[in-house]
Amino acid sequence: GAQHPDLAETYNLVGTVYIILGNFAQAKPFLEKALGIMSQEGNTGLPQHANAYNSIGLMYMNQGKFTEALPYYEKALELQENQTLHMPSQIIVTYVCIGDIYNCLGQQEKALEYMDKAYKGHQEEIGMETSVTAYIYNIMGRVYKNLRDYDKALYYAAKARTIWERDLGRNNTYVGDSYNESGSVYLRLGDFKNALAHYLKALDIIQQAYGPEHSYVAVTLNNIGQAYYKLKDYPSSLEYLQKA
Repeated sequence: GAQHPDLAETYNLVGTVYIILGNFAQAKPFLEKALGIMSQEGNTGLPQHANAYNSIGLMYMNQGKFTEALPYYEKALELQENQTLHMPSQIIVTYVCIGDIYNCLGQQEKALEYMDKAYKGHQEEIGMETSVTAYIYNIMGRVYKNLRDYDKALYYAAKARTIWERDLGRNNTYVGDSYNESGSVYLRLGDFKNALAHYLKALDIIQQAYGPEHSYVAVTLNNIGQAYYKLKDYPSSLEYLQKA
């Protein structure tokens, strides 16, 4: 029927695909239809209701509209915590998203509070370090970078990278992203040689994964150009900046 949760799930899935494709205008009506169905009496206690809020939060987050995303994630969390069928893994994802948003909004203490909840929840559920733990560590590293606690930023970035290398392989894009992140911390510390070494490792992985024309490759080439500039190697700096 028109109000069945399965239909809502289909709408939600279509909307999510449009988010992945970066087509937010197409995603929005599908996600709103899903939320409309799940807000009907009889559907509100089901996991799909929280999922519908999470997906709209994701849509706004991917557009950089963090203040719009936050209330949707908070509503999703409220529903998840009150669900009869308790699903810890879904709550952990919501904690991570809320923590990430607070970091982007410049509220680092709030961000750490939610990342701590995510970490403890994941440890309770799984009891070992997984790629999800690595993702949590990675965001914590970014939070500490914003707090200018660079030792902790590097510590968490390295912890994330070790887990991703173990579970996903050394050439995974998450590993490349982590090298870029550490490079940016070393750049802030004025350790330009270490920054360059990390950026070059990132480029090797990211170029293999995405091909030379990808925008993230351009970002990494620009990072390398900046590191060479700081090292006063101007010909190399120019070479990489022109490639970017």
